[in-house]
Amino acid sequence: MLFHLLGLALLVSSTLADSPLYIDELEDLVRGPDRHILDAMDDDDYTPRAELKVKLDEILARQSPSIQKAFEHIVELKETQRLAKNNHWQARADDAGVGNLYEKIKHLQTDMTINELKAKSRARQLCSPFSTMDEHMDQSPEDAPDPVQQDRIDEADDVIGDDDDDYPMDRSREDEDPFQVPARRGFRHKFLRMDEEFGAARKKKEEKDRKTPEPRFSAKSPVAAVKVHNAEAVHLKKLSDAYEPNAFVNRIDFIMDGCPPLEKECFLLLVNFLKETKRNAQKYHALYTRAETRPWGADADIPPMDKEYYELTHAAASSKTDSLLHELKKQKDEGVKESTRRAMEDLVVHYSRTGQLTEAFKAFNRGMREYCTQMRHVITMYTTWLETAVLLFEWHRVSPLISQSERALQEAEEAENQANGPGGRLNRNQYDQVEASRKTNKLLIAVSRSKLNAIVGLSSIEQKNYKHACERFLQVEADHLSEPWLLAPFDIARYGSLCALATLERSEMKAKCLDSKFRKMLETEPLLVEALTCYTRSQFTRFFEIINGLQDTMLLDPYFSSHVARIYELIKKRALAQYLAPFAVADLGTMAGVFGMKQDELCTEIISLIDKGVVKGRFDERAGIIEMLAPDERAAAHQKLADTCERVCARAEYTVLRALIQSNKVFVSTDDSKPARGKRRTNDENHREETAGGGGGGIMRNMRSTMMRMVSTVGVGTVEGGYVMGLRC
Repeated sequence: MLFHLLGLALLVSSTLADSPLYIDELEDLVRGPDRHILDAMDDDDYTPRAELKVKLDEILARQSPSIQKAFEHIVELKETQRLAKNNHWQARADDAGVGNLYEKIKHLQTDMTINELKAKSRARQLCSPFSTMDEHMDQSPEDAPDPVQQDRIDEADDVIGDDDDDYPMDRSREDEDPFQVPARRGFRHKFLRMDEEFGAARKKKEEKDRKTPEPRFSAKSPVAAVKVHNAEAVHLKKLSDAYEPNAFVNRIDFIMDGCPPLEKECFLLLVNFLKETKRNAQKYHALYTRAETRPWGADADIPPMDKEYYELTHAAASSKTDSLLHELKKQKDEGVKESTRRAMEDLVVHYSRTGQLTEAFKAFNRGMREYCTQMRHVITMYTTWLETAVLLFEWHRVSPLISQSERALQEAEEAENQANGPGGRLNRNQYDQVEASRKTNKLLIAVSRSKLNAIVGLSSIEQKNYKHACERFLQVEADHLSEPWLLAPFDIARYGSLCALATLERSEMKAKCLDSKFRKMLETEPLLVEALTCYTRSQFTRFFEIINGLQDTMLLDPYFSSHVARIYELIKKRALAQYLAPFAVADLGTMAGVFGMKQDELCTEIISLIDKGVVKGRFDERAGIIEMLAPDERAAAHQKLADTCERVCARAEYTVLRALIQSNKVFVSTDDSKPARGKRRTNDENHREETAGGGGGGIMRNMRSTMMRMVSTVGVGTVEGGYVMGLRC
């Protein structure tokens, strides 16, 4: 990259930006009061670095060994990066003839005797000769810049220059390095020539950026792998009432990319929605940027971009963000947990409303859990945190949050059960208040449990664990998703049904889907009820008509699109195996008609099932039939007899062991009132003094000698190498 007009300012700012103390890095690792102390230290520009270093070491010494080790690793990595950056800037400074200047700036970076404010002031003083060159150097006429170049020099002075009121400095050059004077001559004009080249490159990049559509809702948002050309696959007008705003924007954005016939309609719907709700101005601008690259972007029915709305909405959002951040800092300084939690919650709500989901997720990571003083606050926080992670498709962050949320729900349920126990006498008003609070808490726990099951199901689908996803979706209750949310009830019905068809047996699916509480969820999709009924009755012609008609809809689902091919393949293989199960001989032509497949494709599918051992049969290609192999009943009976003998022998060994333990007076006590360790004395000559924690060796030796005496006396068997009837003594 060329060293342009702002190169000197970038050189100074990039060097002084790396603090030698690494306060921010330790602040990210610690929790509690030390975190607030580090935050204040990070903003302190007046205390010398040496004193800050002492405080930093004291805080680090109070942390756990794991945090200390992690901090040491981070510091080592940062030092390596800083050294590489300094070498890079040193080479650039040498090329520009200011290598000595950069050496002095590097010394300011590591000087522990000064504070941050003084370091910046001295850096400006070092750069002042270059920003005031016209005042201190004679300039030849041929080197004099034209008026346009002079304006650029003045702009550079504003960036690099000094402020005498804020940073008083000595402009004398008595101690100046004499080697800098020749190198400084013509320094600015070299930058001007480079700036022209840089300006051309910058214009080229800006032109390329205008042609390139802006990023989607999230950097990790999925992209439709298969384009759907069925305009009737989705009813767009029904989606706005089924989802909360961010989920609605996410889905319409995905449909806009995955279905070209609906792209223009999705654009108009999304633009009107964003403008009516006055949210997410950045998304509004990105939509029009994308429309410029589409063939329908210049159509007459496409409304022009409302720049006034965009500017006002964006300015209002920025102003409110600054206000909420200021309020949060104020509440943190005051130290009231509940007020701080409310301030953080208001900030998260604002970020979510304006579409800044990444910032909302970061706000959760800044220790919001520490300020939750009640269990319902913890549950609500984890639920919202998980929803934000799912909207951002941050699946690697969802799994740890799921375990934390499940633990919080379990603790809440246990606390609620204990609260329902007998209590003191209450009057009528107090009793009504307590009962209302209990009902509210129970409802919150139940709703959060259903939402958590749905999110766990999505995470399991992403991990291709469809059986676990099915189990979680079947536990979601329809009454708990009555309000618009991340997922709609018909989404849960589709996900659960398709995963059940791909993983469950027919009898199990009938019991868990059609004859359970999940049936109420299926009522939102009557065709799915019919499909499951047809599957259980082996009416595969109608069954495949229904699920094939649902395929385009699922391809336009952002969470299920990439799994449609795999799920449908599993359903088809399971249906083929179920169809062949009751037959000894099946006609391939009839099967091809039932499943709507060509006979060659059907043969390939059945061969793969035979290779995997799912179906046991063989082809008669000339006759066009498949003959199922009957199970070997004799081999099965022999295996059953062998298993029975093994169980009888194991039972006999256990019986002998129990008799030996009882004869040796070995007992297991569960009395917690007795000490865990203690000495036991007995007058029996067969027992020696043993400790409860470490006397097992003597007991086992006595057991072995007793077993040998039993064998020799009773004639149970022979002892070879310390074994009796396969039991080691």
